[in-house]
Amino acid sequence: MKLRGRALMLLLPFLASSAIADYKQAVAYYMQGRYDKAIQELKPDLDQNPDWEFGHRLAGLSYLKLKNNALAISSLTRAVALKSKTFSTYLGLGQAYFNMQRYESCVDALNQGEPFLATEKEPEKEKYKLLQLRGYANYQLQKFNEAVNDLQAAIRITGTEWADYSQLGSPSTISSVTTRRFRRFKRPWP
Repeated sequence: MKLRGRALMLLLPFLASSAIADYKQAVAYYMQGRYDKAIQELKPDLDQNPDWEFGHRLAGLSYLKLKNNALAISSLTRAVALKSKTFSTYLGLGQAYFNMQRYESCVDALNQGEPFLATEKEPEKEKYKLLQLRGYANYQLQKFNEAVNDLQAAIRITGTEWADYSQLGSPSTISSVTTRRFRRFKRPWP
């Protein structure tokens, strides 16, 4: 029994270093755009450690890049359940829901992740992504006032983004209130 314990203690650093190597390789594959390889590197570690939030997040974002929205939702939902504090988890989950036309779930995921914006390296850039996606989802839900609010806020961050202006044009034709709000927004800044 003591021999097994000592052998395990001697092997532990090697086992940990192989997991770190797999993790680093998975990140390298993800950064290279080789998302299928990143997933392959993560799967054995996720099988051994199903409570590894980062692994589920990276796998989910990889599935999203491969346009496998169902598996992206599964992995990212698991990362959320593991109390992810990284905004990209929620943005990715929102994007996957949006791609599957589950707009209410998209808005919910984005709202849940919004508090984590402050911890990002470029919070304004990430806030733009949140506002834009949430605005598009609200438009699909026919919540036009919310869509206009989000898209106007997104335009304020980036300046001019044609896609946002064109999306604003659609709900603006539906409601005169929305049209007045859009005209008021187009005035020059003081």
